[in-house]
Amino acid sequence: MSKKIYAIVCAISVFGLTMPVYGAQPSADFDQMSFNIREIIEQLGDEATTLPLPYPDADYADPQCHRPIVYIEDGEIYKNGKSLGDDPREYKTTCSGDVIWVDTGGDIYKNSNELGDDAVVFKVAKYSGDVVWLDTDNDIYRNSTKLNWHATTSFEIADYTGDVIWLDRDGDIYKNSNKLGWHAAEFKLAGYTGDVVWLGRDGDIYKNSNKLGWHAAQFDIAKYTGDVAWLDRDGDIYKNSEKLGWHAVEFRMYPDGRLLWKDRDGDYHIN
Repeated sequence: MSKKIYAIVCAISVFGLTMPVYGAQPSADFDQMSFNIREIIEQLGDEATTLPLPYPDADYADPQCHRPIVYIEDGEIYKNGKSLGDDPREYKTTCSGDVIWVDTGGDIYKNSNELGDDAVVFKVAKYSGDVVWLDTDNDIYRNSTKLNWHATTSFEIADYTGDVIWLDRDGDIYKNSNKLGWHAAEFKLAGYTGDVVWLGRDGDIYKNSNKLGWHAAQFDIAKYTGDVAWLDRDGDIYKNSEKLGWHAVEFRMYPDGRLLWKDRDGDYHIN
């Protein structure tokens, strides 16, 4: 048995994968598995295989997801059989068919187009294919456009719109290059609409730059509609700025904007 085949067999054996039958996809925790398999392959040396790992099952069933096939051969990174460049250090794929990658010198690329240099960390928008990244000076970029300076690693990118929400080192919060407010403590992003809900250090709650209320204790945002559900410190429950009731003890915001909550008497409500 060749070393390449042996490497694949060992990896499958270690992680308990079952080979696909008649088109079925293997089941596994790919986020946890992929790093470990790559580590095993690296230890096997130059003759080890570098076959691309499968994507999560959900992506195969998603008609909007068209991830490319990416592999590395002789120090070059390939997308669907076409070379993108040399010496890749890290890469991520998107459902838009793009490959975002960084070479060993820190240059960052979208497919074969260079976006910038000295990249340290990056995140990609799953469907729009946009990328947000920080350089060694903590300058923050969306694709090749510089948004601002002194960013922290507290940033996210909306999967569908490509909007970037980020905090600077003073706690000021931005959407792309527009400042939304000051002294943000935490935030959540709606990936489909690009809306953001965030909490100030004093407990004031905002949707984008609009203040919804005071003394917020818990909050969530609907992925597809951008609606915000939140509780204040007295247990009053709100949807956006509208008070829905009193003495709520728990709630769940669904991605389509529906809100289910329970009051202290055990009664359920849908709004």
